[in-house]
Amino acid sequence: MELSDIQSTIPDIRINLSRVGVRNVRKLVEVARVGKRPAIFISKFDIFVDLPGSLKGANLSRNFEVIDDVLQEAIGGEVKEIEEVCS
Repeated sequence: MELSDIQSTIPDIRINLSRVGVRNVRKLVEVARVGKRPAIFISKFDIFVDLPGSLKGANLSRNFEVIDDVLQEAIGGEVKEIEEVCS
């Protein structure tokens, strides 16, 4: 028996959702310093996205994987200035 994916269908009533996401995601951020050891911070991030009305619900388990990938990409490479991560 094959079950349909309800979250992928278009909703009967379309409502835009803003600021769907998670708060207090903790990640280690390593900031490079010339001639010194890197500075390591345990940082907390609040991460939100806006969802258009064409999407049904806010399936956070799917969204969080993508959000986490974007955050990891921002802090995964060499960070020279903390402002880089914030942008």
